[in-house]
Amino acid sequence: MRGPSVRIVATPSCMDAMHALRETLTRPPIGWHGTCHTLQEPQPDVAPDALLIALDPRDETHGLTSLLDASDRWGTPRLLLSADPRQRLTPGTLPLGTPADRVAAALSGMLARQGEIDRLRQQAVGAERVAGGLRGDLARVHDELQLAAQVQREFLPKTLPDLPRAHAAAMWRPASWVSGDIYDVRRIDEHHLGLFIADTVGHGVPAALMTMVISRTLVSKEVSGSSYRILPPAEALARVNEELLRRESRSTRFATAVYAVLDLRTLRVRLASAGHPAAVVLRGDRALEVLHAEGGVLGVFEEESWNEIEVDLSPGDRLLLHSDGLEAAVPEDPAVRSGTQIDQHLAWYRAMLPVTEPAEIVRRIGERIDRAPPSASTLDDITMLALRAR
Repeated sequence: MRGPSVRIVATPSCMDAMHALRETLTRPPIGWHGTCHTLQEPQPDVAPDALLIALDPRDETHGLTSLLDASDRWGTPRLLLSADPRQRLTPGTLPLGTPADRVAAALSGMLARQGEIDRLRQQAVGAERVAGGLRGDLARVHDELQLAAQVQREFLPKTLPDLPRAHAAAMWRPASWVSGDIYDVRRIDEHHLGLFIADTVGHGVPAALMTMVISRTLVSKEVSGSSYRILPPAEALARVNEELLRRESRSTRFATAVYAVLDLRTLRVRLASAGHPAAVVLRGDRALEVLHAEGGVLGVFEEESWNEIEVDLSPGDRLLLHSDGLEAAVPEDPAVRSGTQIDQHLAWYRAMLPVTEPAEIVRRIGERIDRAPPSASTLDDITMLALRAR
């Protein structure tokens, strides 16, 4: 049975020793097949079973790089015999002059492990191929999420109305690329302004798609011929609820929402809430008022109804609406309580009593969120509207 083939490559000073080594390796009892070559000779098309390289640091090593590249392509084991007494012996390195039987034993050990090495190399190549496919998939998902975020932003107001009797500012912070929150501040007619926030269950693209549906289904006025009727907040939420139920598929998706209509002539606010966090009014710089409105979430029950509340604003009062992500972002402080219910976020709002401008309130609340310790509860979409009556 023919033994392994070994290609022996040597620098000039090592060539005589390698010829002698080849003679020993090819005779019984070792019985290998070996050939000697210089570094400058072209590499063969057929890979040898093993590669033996003999180097003397005093010789020119031109051609060594191309030999090592060929060895990497072949995937064959290689053993280095070094004539440099300073060479630190490492696995795969022996001193020049090592007896032939030890050289043969070292090469035999390498060949015995080569099958496992080849298998691992193939697995690595396969893993890299899979990883490359995954990187491509992730890049496509990244691009799609960027597009989804861009589309969702198109459903948000480009600018907010700045009116003689009221002006507003907004905060909209998605937890990831897209948000399960959406808001709107719309001029309904010359005398009425609508403020709306919806927060859909869940996160990610499904929640974001639902926010866009809700945004399109909110009707603020009903036009009939040349006249129109402004829908009360409770009726507007009822219509959104009907539309969500009509579109319901096998998976039930629901949302909370708050909708307020401000009469710019009287500064009276009519407000309805669908399971949404309570709105807050800052009365000048002296008092905070929480507006509790009863009503279930949207998209669950056909016969759900919503109660409306009315509140009169005075010039300088600020109306604050928010999603529950803001409350989740407030660090828990056991000392801040309202009866048996912990209302941590109200402490933040009370700190805003001296602040008159909506944009400054939004900015300061945003800074507090940024300074809050990160936690699982902060991984939520955050939306806030602040309006000041004039």
